[in-house]
Amino acid sequence: MVERGTSDTTGHSPPISPHPGRGASTHHPPTTLDTFSKKFDTFADTPDAVTKMRELVLRLAFSGGLSSEKSNDENIPTGWELRTIKSICSSMTPGFACSKSHQTEGGHVHLRTHNISTLGTLNFDLLVRIDPKITVRPYSYEKNGIFYTSYLVQGWKEGGKWKKREFKDEEKAKTFAALKEIEIKNKGRAVRMVNTSMDDGQVKEAETAFEKLGKSYSLSDAVEFFLKNHRAPDFTIPFAEGIKIYLDDCEDGGVRPRTITGKKSVRSLFARETRNPLVHKVTAPTIQAFLKSLRAKDGMTPATRKTWNNYRNELNHFFKWAGESDLATHRPWAFSNPAESVRIFSAKQVAEQRSPVAITSPENVQRLLTVLLRWRGGCLAKCFALAYFAGVRPDAELRKLAKREKELINLKTRTIHIPAEVSKTGEARQVTISDSLAAWLEALDEKPIVPTNFDRLMKQARKHLQLSHDETRHSFISYHVALHRSLGDTALQAGNSESIVKKHYLNLRPQEEGGQFFAIVPDITSRRAVILPPAEIAEAKGHLRAI
Repeated sequence: MVERGTSDTTGHSPPISPHPGRGASTHHPPTTLDTFSKKFDTFADTPDAVTKMRELVLRLAFSGGLSSEKSNDENIPTGWELRTIKSICSSMTPGFACSKSHQTEGGHVHLRTHNISTLGTLNFDLLVRIDPKITVRPYSYEKNGIFYTSYLVQGWKEGGKWKKREFKDEEKAKTFAALKEIEIKNKGRAVRMVNTSMDDGQVKEAETAFEKLGKSYSLSDAVEFFLKNHRAPDFTIPFAEGIKIYLDDCEDGGVRPRTITGKKSVRSLFARETRNPLVHKVTAPTIQAFLKSLRAKDGMTPATRKTWNNYRNELNHFFKWAGESDLATHRPWAFSNPAESVRIFSAKQVAEQRSPVAITSPENVQRLLTVLLRWRGGCLAKCFALAYFAGVRPDAELRKLAKREKELINLKTRTIHIPAEVSKTGEARQVTISDSLAAWLEALDEKPIVPTNFDRLMKQARKHLQLSHDETRHSFISYHVALHRSLGDTALQAGNSESIVKKHYLNLRPQEEGGQFFAIVPDITSRRAVILPPAEIAEAKGHLRAI
């Protein structure tokens, strides 16, 4: 007896009485809710009162006696209809003891008395699945007023999915089912006959793994993925602690302090943003999410593709190092490099976001140096003269050059020697001192290249003069190649390749502006920068003196 259009929370039809037909064969008038209420005191005084009252309530519930709505059928509530057990079951077979040999993962659900409670509800604890059996089931359907009967064969799996096949002829359906049974049994025998060192449990586990993987992946693919992404090494270490050991190793390997500072900055930020995970637990999605979170200086704009590549490469180098074997540091700390699979933008994609090369016009250079000659006694004039007219990088290179000024700057040979340990790129280069730069160096001979409080002063000057990063160096390279029209000579003095000079600096400025740029000299008397014709620069040098 089931209610139309309803089901219990398990998706099954409402439960059937667990005691159908139990009791005496003689007919008794149906017990109703009113009868139960009137005779409650009598029931309560009988032996086993609780048990009998429970059975009575169940009988009333399954006979519709607890409902106030009645239909024409005796004791059936409105909205319910009579159904046989057969009509709500896919199949019924005699019960059997379900031993281990019958059970299989992924088979048919086998309901036992354990799964049906005394209240008629289904309990799926300790659910058992049994070997599927191929069945042939007839079913009828109507089409255009004509009834047809077909035979459905079902009960086997292919590629991890249950299969079925329909036949119009019953004999063909039975023949197919029989052949499929033989095929499955033969397949089982073939598997069991294979020589293997695995025990039965391991074989069963492997079979289950193959079934779950289906045709999408091989078992080797799955194992390799697990070992690559989830296997813990013998020694585990938090990312932040690993950074310290890594940076010490870099320092011992001769990496420059400036480079080490950059490496520390990137990795410390990663450790902080990812809450310092164990090194082997970092995944490619973790790195990708970190890179996507990077922002420009305004705190809003996503970081450039160049920044993405730089950070990704720094992390890639660390994880490659962490995966190497080393007894002193207990490495490897991880068996895979998660950064390897993180995208890296091509040079073309990076170039699409590159800002135009910032170049200061000759007129602005003249005004800028005039300001510097008059600000705080001209303390930064010498520094900016070397940055503009020799292309020396204003930060790390100028600091190192300042410590060895007398050794590396030679006005007699008109050369500035920048050795590998001073150069940002780690490659030595020589810069020819032009007539204009010689005038600045002679006039400011007693001034230090890097004055006291250099960082604070440079920050103030850059902000006031509105100079972008490396603008002084970009100006030197652009005007040098514009004036001399030699890619090779400009590349040698700038420490770049000819291809870089050609790609980024050639023809940015006309030759006339190059001449004006390299004709800017100091006029100490008026404390300002002036543009002189080349022939007059040597003559004017005699009137130059230190401030």
